[in-house]
Amino acid sequence: MLYSFNECCVHELNVIVETSPRPLVKARRTGRPRVHTVQAIWLGLIFAVLLPFITSPAFGQNDAIRACDLAAASPSDNARPSAIAGVAFDKVNSANAVAACQSAIGVSSNTPRLMYELGRAFDVGKNNEQALIWYRKAADQRYAAAQYNLGVMYSNGQGVPQDYAVAISWYRKAADQGNVLAQQGLGNSYLNGQGVPQDYAAAVPWLRKAADQGDADSQAKLGAVYYAGLGVAKDYATAASWFLRAANQGDDNSQYLLGEMYREGRGVPQNYPVAVDWYRKAAGQGDADAEFHLGEMYNQGHGVPQDYVAAVQWFRKAANQGNYEAQAGLGLLYAEGQGVPQNFVQAYMWLDLASANLPLSDTKLRSGAIKLRDHVASLMTPAELAEAQSLAAAWTRK
Repeated sequence: MLYSFNECCVHELNVIVETSPRPLVKARRTGRPRVHTVQAIWLGLIFAVLLPFITSPAFGQNDAIRACDLAAASPSDNARPSAIAGVAFDKVNSANAVAACQSAIGVSSNTPRLMYELGRAFDVGKNNEQALIWYRKAADQRYAAAQYNLGVMYSNGQGVPQDYAVAISWYRKAADQGNVLAQQGLGNSYLNGQGVPQDYAAAVPWLRKAADQGDADSQAKLGAVYYAGLGVAKDYATAASWFLRAANQGDDNSQYLLGEMYREGRGVPQNYPVAVDWYRKAAGQGDADAEFHLGEMYNQGHGVPQDYVAAVQWFRKAANQGNYEAQAGLGLLYAEGQGVPQNFVQAYMWLDLASANLPLSDTKLRSGAIKLRDHVASLMTPAELAEAQSLAAAWTRK
């Protein structure tokens, strides 16, 4: 027979969907973008074929310059030739780009764009000393993209002592020339108080300049400051409009937050099906909070037909990423036998993990998870309890 937990502890766990939202601006993933292997290989092959011609005396001046642009121009550099699309940082072949740009500088030694591109080629290859030399040469000639990249090197302590104040000075030079990444960087610096006193009001104009140029990260942060009222009057409708712009460019945090706003009717009319759509987009990118909330929509039948099997699937995805709300929800479904066969070992494991991960400040949900876990334990044999505790410990270690 299936035990029912409705009278025991479920009420406390129902506050799962009412818990405080995560921080509006997620920490961005660190490190370089992932390499798109196929494109990188093809670019390498193309330049391997062209390299003997690029470096030969018969290769013309314009051809040498074009080869450097093709190898190392940045898509965000508005000063690049209009016919050149630019190469994302992670797709630049450092060795080939260095050779191409050294040849280009050999025929046009005072062109700041080529200096910047040679610096970028060295930067990709982690030759910080040479990257700094060539970025600085271009930056001293007021080349905005080089000024920004030089600021990044100071911000990261890349080949130089980390110095946020110096980074800010280079960001400002580039931002004043309209460089979108520098405008974003300056806005972020004011948001975080890096190199300048934290000043939300000063961040907003710079974020807006970058957002108006289509920068998704700045659009998302503008949505966050309007949502929270940081440096501006709180305005949910304006927040939603900025989140929408970023979400339409694939920003998963904005997609998740739009789901929240449509679920709650905050700044937009309450609309569960639209909330589900935005949660699904963010969940499709692996956003754990969106996975949990999509599972909860299936669990409650909000915006979709109630489907415990689907709820289990989405809870499990989020729970495996360490989302404690999903761990609590998954434990409850195992305890009730909804969407899965009733399984006290699995129920205890997930509830124990949730209990351990829930912040002490989340007293209602934590109390509910602990109460249900302990009730499940009272229905288990000693062997089952030992197995569940072992599974929870193994999950924590992985």
